[in-house]
Amino acid sequence: MNRGEAGVRREWVRRHGPILAVYVLATWLTNADFMGDTVDYVASIVAMTQGHDHNVWEFAHLLWRPLGWVVASMFTPLSRLSVGGSPYANVTRELLTISWLAGLLAVVVTHALALSVAKRRWAASVVTIAFVFSYGFLNYAQSGTPYVPGLSLLLLGVYILVKDGDEVKNAVRSGVLAGSALAGAVLLWVTYGLAVPAAVLAPLLIFGVDRSRLWLVLLASLACAGLVSLAYVAVLAHLGIYDLGKLRAWMAASAEAAYLPRGGVPRMIFSLARSFFDMGNDGVVFKRFLRHDPFNPVGVSDLILLSIGKLALFYVFVGAVVANLVRTSEGRRVLALLVVSLLPVMALALFLEGGAADRYLPLYPFIFLGLAHALSEGSALRLTNMTALGFCAGAIVINGCVLATPVVVRQEERAAARIQELQPLLKPESVVVAVNLRDELVNFSRSFPLNPINLDTDHPLRVGSLVVPGSVHVSRWREGFASTVLRAWKGNGDVWMSKRVLSMRPQPEWGWVESDDPRVSWTDVYEFFSRLEMGGSLGGEDGFVLLKPSRDNQELLRNLAARRGGSSKLSNPATEAGRESVDDCWNLQAGDGYLPTVGCDAEHVTQYEEAVLIGRRGGLDTRVVRRRHRHFVNLETAPVRLVDEFVIVSITCREVCLRDPLDHIPATGSHPFMKAVKPRPIHEVLHLGEGDVTQKSLERHAVSELTVGEQSPPASLFRFAEKVEQA
Repeated sequence: MNRGEAGVRREWVRRHGPILAVYVLATWLTNADFMGDTVDYVASIVAMTQGHDHNVWEFAHLLWRPLGWVVASMFTPLSRLSVGGSPYANVTRELLTISWLAGLLAVVVTHALALSVAKRRWAASVVTIAFVFSYGFLNYAQSGTPYVPGLSLLLLGVYILVKDGDEVKNAVRSGVLAGSALAGAVLLWVTYGLAVPAAVLAPLLIFGVDRSRLWLVLLASLACAGLVSLAYVAVLAHLGIYDLGKLRAWMAASAEAAYLPRGGVPRMIFSLARSFFDMGNDGVVFKRFLRHDPFNPVGVSDLILLSIGKLALFYVFVGAVVANLVRTSEGRRVLALLVVSLLPVMALALFLEGGAADRYLPLYPFIFLGLAHALSEGSALRLTNMTALGFCAGAIVINGCVLATPVVVRQEERAAARIQELQPLLKPESVVVAVNLRDELVNFSRSFPLNPINLDTDHPLRVGSLVVPGSVHVSRWREGFASTVLRAWKGNGDVWMSKRVLSMRPQPEWGWVESDDPRVSWTDVYEFFSRLEMGGSLGGEDGFVLLKPSRDNQELLRNLAARRGGSSKLSNPATEAGRESVDDCWNLQAGDGYLPTVGCDAEHVTQYEEAVLIGRRGGLDTRVVRRRHRHFVNLETAPVRLVDEFVIVSITCREVCLRDPLDHIPATGSHPFMKAVKPRPIHEVLHLGEGDVTQKSLERHAVSELTVGEQSPPASLFRFAEKVEQA
């Protein structure tokens, strides 16, 4: 190494070393309190390592699972030294490591980006420290999700485009590298595509238009679009998707595309602020105030004291940054860039999904770039700078305290204590039922995937939410509950109810908001469960009680399930293996539980090109699942999956519930009790005409049970069954 290279490295360490030390210290003293879909990615990757195709190529996160599989294949022997032999623990640790290292890159690039626009070094340091302690970054940098890895590549792409300033030195190299980084961000999380227009326009908006910068922008755009297109085309070819209908089905089957519309201005206002600093249960408090909750009333003084203050602080901070930016022509150009980045993200938040803090991560490069410019501008108002600095200090303190390791550990221990006595009693088909999504146990497996309770494959914990306010069929929660209970009992499982259902009024800490959905009231819940016979209880006042499979309970629940359109008939492990059953929309946020919240109707239905044929080997008890479609014609089978004694085949129909995963049958992971063999391809076209189906199958949401005793199945089904037996 010559003296010049050594000098460059020393300068790099001197410039970025203190900031990196802040990141290392921050992640050492804190921990994530919610890890998103980490458990789902882990389940997919573990299945891949065992030779199964478990939702590997997901539209919204195209390369995240394959990347995790590559890392797991290389480093699992090393990670076993620290986490033991559990494949789920090993893959989880490896995904956490990827995110942490990506966070390290994001911090360096953010600091370099701030230095490129800030005229004062202290401003760049303050901005980067604020970035480190922003809630969205600090939480997800310690999770196993693709958000921070994608964010690091997005930041890198923006930095490469603006680092040369007024004079572009090598447009070809910079354009290709920037486009590649932006493409990587999109392939890790498709939502980062919303930030690509602002990213490629950044050099033009900040420094102005000239020929070299136009060439740079064009090359970056072409490189990004070309690489993204190439990756998706390759995956589509691998999956055999060659028409628009199948493409829509694949996109809609993605976890991201399956979101129910939950936009709106109030949700966006709260969630944008929550992306930068923790708001606690302020959303619940605000809802109780707006809904005039009779059980837990909230007054104006409570609202101002607990919620409005933090919300106002964030938007005063935004106003202070804007006020500084509009004072100069350079600042106005940066503000224009910020507006370009805001428009698509806000549109998504308003019309589709605005409640999740991670939805606003695509804004981070531009917001912190704007903050760096605002703080370093010589003509900036002292008051506005003090306001911005005050917010940054407040965010550091609030997020640092909320995510502090002792605080998160206490949350984990408190939740584990509630379930610890119950877990040894859980059978593979047992279900634990909480009242609502805000019960800490509903997301226990997602928040703490490495907890021993969640790694126990002999007593799998499945917690479902009884009520999901805002869902289309929330008014039919009783019918959904009845179907789930009957299914669990038929599988020799138990149903354990949270004792909260037997309380006459909800406690404030339970997160219930009366009239959050006017179709269901806490009184309805209490009166319904007061009629059911309960067995033994455990876990203290906030524990669980066993729902007795008594004759009266079974009769009541069968009557309710019958009103639901026959969904209780589908009680086989094949349909329960996926995230959602073929016949019901399932609550995925219920800790990978199987409590159905609603059936599907026109509001949930989209055009699909796939469905599922489910039947026992031998064809003596074959069920053909139908959804708002009168008959199947020319059903082309996809690879067969054998789960226990059931056969599952992807086929073609016209309409299926929007949230059905169709060909998504996990073999391991969050459903460790399922044991699937490697899929075996069977090439055959089934021809089922109208004459081959019963009149019952023509009914809406009907399930046609074609048995020898009732009506002989079509000959094609017997031929198909013979093929399966031979395979």
